[in-house]
Amino acid sequence: MIVSGQSLPKILQIVQERLNPDAEQAYGRIEEELARLCARMNCPNRYLALASVDLPRDVWWLNTYASQTDVDRIARAYANDPALTTAMR
Repeated sequence: MIVSGQSLPKILQIVQERLNPDAEQAYGRIEEELARLCARMNCPNRYLALASVDLPRDVWWLNTYASQTDVDRIARAYANDPALTTAMR
């Protein structure tokens, strides 16, 4: 749904991860903690994660950007926040 005054993003970044079955629980815990960390530390971008219901489990990460300038702005925001990038590692 497009909210009045908003336009569709121009860039869609898609990252796919295939999980090893024995790593799913640990992966889930790590990603949940990262989501809480990003919310707490005001990460400069929003993302959507989708997980397949069948095995092997795939996780798809979707990031949207208004323009290349937006991509660059977000990259700079991470680069200029060493506390956030350290915590994420």
